[in-house]
Amino acid sequence: MRRGRASGGSVGAGPCRLTAWVRAHADDLPDTAGHVPDDTALTAVRALFAHTVRPGAPSPADATRLLPVPEALQRLDAAAARTPTLPVLRWAEDADPVVQRRPVPDHADLTATLAQAAIAFLAGPDRHPLRACHAPRCVRYFLKDHPRQEWCQPSCGNRARVARHHERHKQASWKALTDRAECGGLRVRPTDASAGEGSGTVDAEDPVVALGRLMGAAAQEGRARIDWSRVEQIWDIRFPSDYVRFMEAYGPGLVSEAVVVLDPVPRPERPRDGSGLLEETENARLTWEMEGEDADFDADPATILAWGVTSGADLYCWLTTDDDPDRWPVLIWGRHTSPAFQLHPFGMAEFLHRLLADPGFQEETISVELPEPASFAAARPHP
Repeated sequence: MRRGRASGGSVGAGPCRLTAWVRAHADDLPDTAGHVPDDTALTAVRALFAHTVRPGAPSPADATRLLPVPEALQRLDAAAARTPTLPVLRWAEDADPVVQRRPVPDHADLTATLAQAAIAFLAGPDRHPLRACHAPRCVRYFLKDHPRQEWCQPSCGNRARVARHHERHKQASWKALTDRAECGGLRVRPTDASAGEGSGTVDAEDPVVALGRLMGAAAQEGRARIDWSRVEQIWDIRFPSDYVRFMEAYGPGLVSEAVVVLDPVPRPERPRDGSGLLEETENARLTWEMEGEDADFDADPATILAWGVTSGADLYCWLTTDDDPDRWPVLIWGRHTSPAFQLHPFGMAEFLHRLLADPGFQEETISVELPEPASFAAARPHP
């Protein structure tokens, strides 16, 4: 749950995010050392949040998997009962006395503490401004601070506006295409992605070289180099060689006005606007937690690492399950692709080459229409 723009925390948005929030607030919470997120209590809280925002719609992450309210109440009460509490009187100067509940000494349990806090919130007046954020990929609930506020944070509003724009553009383009086809007595059907010629296959050519040629991109001379030893120490992994060579030649930037190849350098001094691997990896892992059960393959969220995002809110990632990063497959989540989750057994550069060169592959793996010819615009250097 997020309050307006100011809050940096999020409650009830999945075990990974809850664990991160607990670690960030370890000094203020009991029993954090061995804490394991309780999916039972978390699911109950989200069901009750969804009940609270009615008649508004719940978070899209919850829409098809909400617990019945009586069961959610029972689960939350059971979690809260794991730690007995005592009433404590607090009476500040120039204020009315208040009664607070405190855990019995030596019986603190973090799940119970959070469940008790959720009960207090749901039973109090602060629940009234609770809303669900409906931006693409967002799973948060937030407290509405302003009558016109729709999103939990500015970046969610940006994603929603971009997604609406591209959806309108996609529908208009498809209508124009089908109108032209009907006038000519033709039947519109998907391109066969298995066709040999024009399939976008890179064959034996270096995929980074082939991709650069296809984009008409020139190496960025004089650009600040990435300190890969530092980056790989931060992420505790080695990155695939095609990604490293792409970054060395071109840097992060925008492919064909629609695909952002993300910056691997975490930049905490900049707003969390979705411009780097850190933010989009978090989004990708949360998306998998909420929707991954619909995929036809299994994945551990911790092995998902994002490298790209599209203007249509699609996510392009690696599945980092092999010791050799050059063997990592590309995992995608497409907002309007079928299926939504896909695995492709090649690297980032070959994936992008196929995306730009093969209309059939493009139709299956991106939710927006790519302009022609292919292009690349390098991101502006960070100050």
